[in-house]
Amino acid sequence: MKTKSLLLALFIIMIYGSTFAQETTIDKKVFKQTYKWGAGIGAGFTTGFGVSLKYQPRKDGIMLTFFPYVNNGGSNYGSIRATKELICAGLEYNHDLWDGPTNNVYFYVAGRYIYKQRESINYSYNSYYYTYSKETINAGCGIGFEYDTQKRIVVDLMAGFAQYNSFAQFTLTGEIALHYKFVKSS
Repeated sequence: MKTKSLLLALFIIMIYGSTFAQETTIDKKVFKQTYKWGAGIGAGFTTGFGVSLKYQPRKDGIMLTFFPYVNNGGSNYGSIRATKELICAGLEYNHDLWDGPTNNVYFYVAGRYIYKQRESINYSYNSYYYTYSKETINAGCGIGFEYDTQKRIVVDLMAGFAQYNSFAQFTLTGEIALHYKFVKSS
């Protein structure tokens, strides 16, 4: 509940901030053509979570999100040794529907792949080896809102519908991303 309230408050602040914003000194089209790349962090049920890279050359763009995690032997309980692995990778395609002076509204389609594995080895008298692994795919689509501060910081808020756990469940989804725009040298 706190997360939903925080996201709603952030969304309202961005809308009011863009309404009362002063005239920008750089044209929006020039800004978008100059700063096509963005790097930052993202978190969402269909876009994935972790380090994020966004490329938006014109009206269409993509965002990649990736997070690898490996914990070798982090859970040592006497004679038990455990290894945990997690890989989360997400891909999003977006298309601008409306382009305002400091914000955009866009349609997005996203997919996320999650791989989890846990291995446990017990070195006691009755030794055993246990492995658990699970692969999951989430996919969804919806409407996104991009707030551009004109200081090369961009906040993306997205909401829509998604399928979870490889089509085991279908419900609402939410995503958020924060990117720093930069110029990729040619």
